[in-house]
Amino acid sequence: MKYKPTPKFLGVLFDETLSFAPHVQRTTAEVKRRSALVARLSGVRWGMDTKSLRTLHQSNVQSVMDYGLAGYGSFGASLQPLDHAQYMAECKVRGFTRDLSLIHISE
Repeated sequence: MKYKPTPKFLGVLFDETLSFAPHVQRTTAEVKRRSALVARLSGVRWGMDTKSLRTLHQSNVQSVMDYGLAGYGSFGASLQPLDHAQYMAECKVRGFTRDLSLIHISE
């Protein structure tokens, strides 16, 4: 068996220090890719309605973010890039601009 610095087990990338940085980076990239696809379906005149976009976001983007979070989130992994990607995806779904704080999104 060959040594791997970041083995994958059940879809979660582990590293030697259990910081889960490679997993967070990979998940963040996937979330950005998927949220861009959802954003393409939103438009002022022709796009999907907010409720449908939110459902699409929850099933295709949020599910990727939530998978394994209970495991690697409890190790104190730096989730800031993932949080930012989620924030930007929520802004796109709801049609907000970038300058809104997280407080406005939760309302």
